[in-house]
Amino acid sequence: MKRAHRPDLDVEFRSAIRRAFAQLRSNDAVAVYLQRDVPAEQVMPMSIIVSVRRAPEGRSLDGEVAAMFREGGAQFLRDDRAIVRMEADRALEGLDRGIRTKQIAYVIAVPGSARTRALQFTTAVPYPAGADDDAMRMVDEMVALSDVIVSTFAWERP
Repeated sequence: MKRAHRPDLDVEFRSAIRRAFAQLRSNDAVAVYLQRDVPAEQVMPMSIIVSVRRAPEGRSLDGEVAAMFREGGAQFLRDDRAIVRMEADRALEGLDRGIRTKQIAYVIAVPGSARTRALQFTTAVPYPAGADDDAMRMVDEMVALSDVIVSTFAWERP
């Protein structure tokens, strides 16, 4: 942004990045997956964040997962019903005015936790508000790619 002679945007961008990483830490994020070391024209606008979900006061996450189905239209990703998948479309605020994001949350219970802990994979695919049909097909393809990536997740015993 400095190269574009927009120091105001550079300051705003850096501030947004600091807030985003602070939010990741506060949400128990354990991993962030995104493309690196590729030319700018080949970057896919998609990221996957993995965080740990914990049930309040040692209760199970069953109520939260039931609400995902009831209120968010969640479905199981695979036939084994091990991964709960919920998709949402949101307008971004702040720095990203005019940008929407397709968000897909996948919840996978931690084995042996009596469903009191889970990993949540959250995929974000940003796109411009008012995107044309070709752009929306690309978004749909990235959502499908996310489903394939997360569907390969499996727990391994040490």
